[in-house]
Amino acid sequence: MNCDGPWNSELDFEEMVRCALGRETTAGIHSLRCPDVYVGRLRDLAYRPPSHHLGYWQLADSATARYGRPASPCLVLVLESPHVDEFDPTHCYTPWPANGPTGRSIGRYASRLSVLLNVPLDTGLVLLNAIPYQCSQGNSGGGSEWQKRRDEVFSYSWAQASTKALFHARLRHWVRPGDMVVNACTAGLRRTKARLRDLVDAEMTKALDTTVTRFRMHHPAGWRRRDLAEHLIDCKS
Repeated sequence: MNCDGPWNSELDFEEMVRCALGRETTAGIHSLRCPDVYVGRLRDLAYRPPSHHLGYWQLADSATARYGRPASPCLVLVLESPHVDEFDPTHCYTPWPANGPTGRSIGRYASRLSVLLNVPLDTGLVLLNAIPYQCSQGNSGGGSEWQKRRDEVFSYSWAQASTKALFHARLRHWVRPGDMVVNACTAGLRRTKARLRDLVDAEMTKALDTTVTRFRMHHPAGWRRRDLAEHLIDCKS
């Protein structure tokens, strides 16, 4: 994997949003970064109280440990970008990836995910967003409006070399030989020129070597609607 900078460096996301949405200034643009985190073992997530989102039920002993990971193989789950719940100030951990219904779905299906992907329940889980900033810029305008914004901002930002370099650096920080990486990004709206999941997958192919097993799945927010196996798209290894 090639890395052009530190894994925790920042993007000029305000300017990217301004350009993507055709705004004159960066005023009012949400640019807080959502961290990548090690959540804990699948075994423990399966017994997490349903009312607790993943940030509330944090296994790591300290703030520093959340940004590290064990030496044993992990499952690295990649989402496309944080939305609203990830920045909810009423949560005790904010910002936090999958900090709402998405996280509850991951916890609910942790045991079945272990069986589906054929990994031990003691496997650790790392969560990260391909773009760790709020591409949707909130949920104003209704579902189709914020989804359209998300797709436009994500696609424009992903086309920038700095965004791809940061993604490569973050994968280099988190992923180790023997890990399993799951691309669970949303596909985006049908009118999007290139599906968001496919954009991310192309960069994963460049960044990861053959010692890493890769799968593609539908976004966890939809796992609750059907049998989990129906949400497995394919294996990329």
